[in-house]
Amino acid sequence: MEKKHPIPTKFDINSVRKLGEIIDDGYYSYKGLRVPRVTKILSTCIHNDSLMYWANSLGFKRLGYRETLNRAAEYGTLVHGLLEKYIKGEDLPIDIPWNPIHAFEKWWKGLVASNRVKVLGQEFSLTCPWYGGTYDMLLEINGQPWLVDFKTSNHIRVNYCLQLAAYRNMLRFNNIVPDVAGIIVLRFHKDKPEYEEFVLDLIDPRHRMFMDQCSATFNAMAYQYWNMVDIERQFKQLHRESQRR
Repeated sequence: MEKKHPIPTKFDINSVRKLGEIIDDGYYSYKGLRVPRVTKILSTCIHNDSLMYWANSLGFKRLGYRETLNRAAEYGTLVHGLLEKYIKGEDLPIDIPWNPIHAFEKWWKGLVASNRVKVLGQEFSLTCPWYGGTYDMLLEINGQPWLVDFKTSNHIRVNYCLQLAAYRNMLRFNNIVPDVAGIIVLRFHKDKPEYEEFVLDLIDPRHRMFMDQCSATFNAMAYQYWNMVDIERQFKQLHRESQRR
């Protein structure tokens, strides 16, 4: 007997215009209001000790922290753009990093060989009154919506689950989907055509409970972020008034 997923799937992403606009490096626009990126909230609220140790190690190697970080970000952006072209069937330049492309091709062929797959959206910007972000890919797999994220980092981190929980929140907030059936994180190796896949199938109660907790945790972070913005605003005002006395 075929296992049925409990999530309803009446939606048409093609009828939805692009929800959200990037207005600068750390912010989106929601109905004219400036809201932070999901990743900005995460980097503000989570102290990453491993990033600090990594930055210190670069110093010992006489490598610039910002320069290395920017180079990694540029590589990730390049790979995302190339994967979007690949999925759309567009021609790819010859002089590109092919390892992540070949790794994705291997994953993609395996997925479509054993499932009914339809691309619902790619690099789609979303916002809500509190934050904004752009998901990598939304797929319909066997009639159910799945959120897919591409990573070029060295490890899969819990931060990615919080990031995808925020995208899940915005998909539901904007009535694009009642919910997603699952989450897939694909991490591509830089030096070989291989990938690491992390899957959360929300039909599994443990997976659903975990993602629900991630959604609630990210919303708590957003609440903390906006409270800090307001506290800083009030402090500046009170400080100015104190200086005038």
